[in-house]
Amino acid sequence: MKILIKNEQPQWAYFLVDNEYEKEELYKALTIAVPGARFTSQFRSGHWDGKHTFIEYKKSRFPSGLLGIVRRAIPTALVKDNRAYPPMKFYVPKLEGIELRQYQKEAVLAAFEHKRGLVHAATNSGKTAIISALIKLLANESFLIIIHREEILRQLAEMIWQWTGYPVGTICAGLGGTIIREHVNIAMAQTLFKRIGEDDTILKVFMESRVLCIDEAHKCKCHTYSTLMQRSPAIWRWGFSGTIAAEDTYDGMLVRQWLGDEIFNITNDELIKTQVSAEPKMFMIEFIHNINYHALRDEITKKLIDSGKKFPTPWKMRETVYREVYQKAVNDHIINNEARNTIAATLVAHKYKYKQVLIVIDFIDHGANIKRILKDKFNVHTEFIFGPSPNRIKALHNFKNGDLRVLTSSSIIDEGIDLSRIQVLVLLGGKKSKRQILQRIGRGLRRKEGENIVTIIDFYDKDGKYLERHSKERHRIFMREKFSVNMVRWVDGKTEIIRKDEGRKLGDQMMTDSEVEAQGS
Repeated sequence: MKILIKNEQPQWAYFLVDNEYEKEELYKALTIAVPGARFTSQFRSGHWDGKHTFIEYKKSRFPSGLLGIVRRAIPTALVKDNRAYPPMKFYVPKLEGIELRQYQKEAVLAAFEHKRGLVHAATNSGKTAIISALIKLLANESFLIIIHREEILRQLAEMIWQWTGYPVGTICAGLGGTIIREHVNIAMAQTLFKRIGEDDTILKVFMESRVLCIDEAHKCKCHTYSTLMQRSPAIWRWGFSGTIAAEDTYDGMLVRQWLGDEIFNITNDELIKTQVSAEPKMFMIEFIHNINYHALRDEITKKLIDSGKKFPTPWKMRETVYREVYQKAVNDHIINNEARNTIAATLVAHKYKYKQVLIVIDFIDHGANIKRILKDKFNVHTEFIFGPSPNRIKALHNFKNGDLRVLTSSSIIDEGIDLSRIQVLVLLGGKKSKRQILQRIGRGLRRKEGENIVTIIDFYDKDGKYLERHSKERHRIFMREKFSVNMVRWVDGKTEIIRKDEGRKLGDQMMTDSEVEAQGS
């Protein structure tokens, strides 16, 4: 097999197979099952095998970010890479006002040597410092940094300007609109996606940027990011994220296709061991739910039938029923569960009454419930912020400077916002997304002055079905991250420790899922 990457089209790898065996091996390497495919009508009708291939056969090409996967599958492949990189020697750039940590220097070196790839950097690792160092290192190259939220854009632009001395341009709808700079520009993904077809100036910046940096690179699996990266002719490409899916998963391949392999990894455990991050003291409160899922399923099924709603197949009706069963379980037993919410509020009001607390939820109604309970039962004030809430900026400012003790937030807190004063983090949402969980915990792991410790409260919901399954997954994630978890019960208004589940020790081999499961049994 011969593979060619062109300088003018660095996002694609063109291939020529020598025989059927190589063609079959290429297909196996770049084809993967799509999660949830079995629930689609195309799969059930036999019109789709539930797999996605990243190969464009008509043009004999595949995304060049997947070259590493192909080379590992077909070691005999001959690769000709015509991407033209300027000759230069590596050095560690100095930034104004900060000194790079050792692992940050190593990340810069890895990015420079590989020229493209994913930097797996846990929350609080200082990826902005890594990006700033790369900007100074590649002083003759034009940078385009793509992000997804305006709060991050403002924060990122200020820090890069402060540390590098380079003025930073912005491409966004708010914050004064678009200001183009020669060396570094930061763009909101949605704004860039919309305006490169309308504004020649923005199109010029996009097409002439030789370096592409993607913040929160796990978002690269979405259509907007994927389309932008596919169209970009940038030869230097790096993605930064604290949660990158494995390469043998569908999401993992989606993220890698335009960026490349994972080239560097700094974990939460390493940051905690070196005291860059706070040490987490974790508690999971067992909470027993009495949910009759059979009765609930029958009730919802009857309601759908009585409504006269038609479904194309029995599978579609069953899917709808189970989705509504889950939503009702979450609504009744998480969002509007007065007892569960009151336990969290009691801890905030009494046990941690002298600590700064961040409470994280997923639904607006849940945030409103927590705010009401804290005020009515304990006379504790909290600001509740969510997407369009007008008090968001002021509340974040007051929490950062210590004028607000308790902050309740929706998922807007998950990415990019620096809240180093968190002493207690309360996770009330009850979901199982690894990315979301680690990002939320990362908010609390920011280094603290004095006692560098953060207390993390979660619930282990026991219902024998959905909620318990999600709790098990969160517990598994905590074990994978090498956290120690105190499993507790709520007895007479206080927590009572049942057992302590130890995360993996530094240097231990990766535990299997069954071993992780056994740790918490």
